[in-house]
Amino acid sequence: MKTKALNGSSISKGIQEKIKTVYEGKGDEKMQEEIFKEYYKKKCHPSLKLSTNMGNIYTGSLYLCLMSLIADTNVDLVNKKILMFSYGSGLASAMFMIRVNGDVSSLRSKLNI
Repeated sequence: MKTKALNGSSISKGIQEKIKTVYEGKGDEKMQEEIFKEYYKKKCHPSLKLSTNMGNIYTGSLYLCLMSLIADTNVDLVNKKILMFSYGSGLASAMFMIRVNGDVSSLRSKLNI
């Protein structure tokens, strides 16, 4: 059975119970790691497919990850928000949000990935 997490993602009932246990201060590191792995796989992994194949392109890496996320047909982006965060080796960083207002299928086809 699946249930909705606080952030709106669908996660298993078992993981939901573990989240509750951790919030109550009763969980251990192994339990936290299990929770993180499921969230990472669902939320982050789809955006890293191109970077995994190409490697680091420095400034362009953030946008390469965005392209990877858009190209993934298993990810429904309509009416979703995408948090973009990038940092440099010094004190500079940038964080902004992108809201997807419509269908991205034409953008997917133009990416040709």
